[in-house]
Amino acid sequence: MENFLKPERRISVEISNQAFEHFPEISPEELESKQERYFLLLGNSGIEGSVKINGVMQLEDTTGFYQEGRESVAGVNISALKSIADGVRTLGPEYTSWHFVGEMHTHPVIQEELDVNQRSHHPSEEDIQAWIACYERGELTGDTPFIFAIAGAQENGSTGYAYYRVVKESDRLVVVSVAEHD
Repeated sequence: MENFLKPERRISVEISNQAFEHFPEISPEELESKQERYFLLLGNSGIEGSVKINGVMQLEDTTGFYQEGRESVAGVNISALKSIADGVRTLGPEYTSWHFVGEMHTHPVIQEELDVNQRSHHPSEEDIQAWIACYERGELTGDTPFIFAIAGAQENGSTGYAYYRVVKESDRLVVVSVAEHD
């Protein structure tokens, strides 16, 4: 059995064109309201460490899935998110092989509102602790690759995306970057 918590274990992320068309864009209204949006990343992951995102599903109501915070997630309910993903698989034959491979949420903030070393598509400390807690509770394991992603406002008005995973260094869990793109 693979252990994707090992830092030396590489994970690659591939995004289908169809999925990318549905990635969130940060709007001026969101920058004003600071209202985050949450998405399931659906697709396939392989033993070789590849994660292919085939679909993105926005969660309209996050009640029971997250405790909403500003620029962060907390209280993630993985079993509820997996249940929604399992429901998608019943919608048609084209979705039967899709699984819950990750989560994405938006950070609708501009650079001036952040610390000098922080970027809008970087995880907050609350984000990091929420995902580490999912591993500590055994809701996520190192058996399959899992990513979480953040969509953040860029200085030029576009949206940037960054992908992260949890690894085990020495005796503690930490978050590391997998990839970034605009």
